[in-house]
Amino acid sequence: METYAAVRAHGVKSRLLSRQDYEALVAGSKRIWDFPDYAHVSERDSLEKKLEKIYKVYIDRMRLLAKIPEVSDFVFALLDRLE
Repeated sequence: METYAAVRAHGVKSRLLSRQDYEALVAGSKRIWDFPDYAHVSERDSLEKKLEKIYKVYIDRMRLLAKIPEVSDFVFALLDRLE
């Protein structure tokens, strides 16, 4: 089960935005909705709604890890801390 948890965690990490992605966002050469996982974010959304949608992507990824009994307590503690 530890191997499965490590593989799932790597999968979650590999789909996160990279440093170059963040730099492109800051420079304005890309918009958040240009990235497939964030395509549901709309330019017309309020800032609060955009942040809510972006945060939901992270939460959904963490929920996958929380399904692993051996690490679920840790994942939920991390999410509580972030909240």
